[in-house]
Amino acid sequence: TLSDEALRRLLLSEEGQGSVARSADELRDQPSLAEVSPRIRVELALHSGDAERIRTQLGDAVQACLDAGATGGAIRIQQAGLAYLEGAARREAHLKLADICSQAGIYERAHEEARALLDDPGASASLRARAAVTSAGALVAGSRLDEAVADLARVPPDASPALRAEAARE
Repeated sequence: TLSDEALRRLLLSEEGQGSVARSADELRDQPSLAEVSPRIRVELALHSGDAERIRTQLGDAVQACLDAGATGGAIRIQQAGLAYLEGAARREAHLKLADICSQAGIYERAHEEARALLDDPGASASLRARAAVTSAGALVAGSRLDEAVADLARVPPDASPALRAEAARE
């Protein structure tokens, strides 16, 4: 049977890089794969280019990393998964990446990820408001108060009252 540890070692080994890609179909069709952590399932999907599995299990994999205290792993998987997402799902994933980076103390990256959403004309008012709060929080942590105020001022007027209130509290 497949185990998280055995698959983790395979994924991290140089030999594993090629063999995972070559035997991805066999690995992802193993019945015992359901018993493996979401993180490992998504790692396999990333190696094999299994876009459907990445799209459906990315959130669970990232949360499993965060629950295990593996913030770096969560950032890496979230970043890699972005290539398989489109539209609103991709925007939400960028905001999630910004939030994770902020939690990890990588404030400049958190700001950059969130700031890109502020300038995205396809982003909803709600997403832009949440991005403004995330960006401002990262800027405040980096002692860039004037920029934080400017980002908070960009909360769209059509954002929900709750999001506007959250931005005002920041």
